[in-house]
Amino acid sequence: ILEVPAGFSTPIVVTLTSNDFDTYLELIDIETGNLLDENDDISSLNLNSRLTVQPFDFGFVLIRVTTAFEFETGSFSLETRPE
Repeated sequence: ILEVPAGFSTPIVVTLTSNDFDTYLELIDIETGNLLDENDDISSLNLNSRLTVQPFDFGFVLIRVTTAFEFETGSFSLETRPE
């Protein structure tokens, strides 16, 4: 769960990487369960995932780490940083 504080003015970049599977990243509103954003591949040559959380989306959001295909498993790294 990521908390984006009210008054935070810089977008937050969320990056999911793995050498074991094709990553898929989802950003979910924790209060409503609505899907806010999703990303499969950063580019056609990069199967990792990246989303940018805008400052107006403040509150609590759930970052869901999953795979692009069923039954894929493995290690991954999740990074959050200001843009």
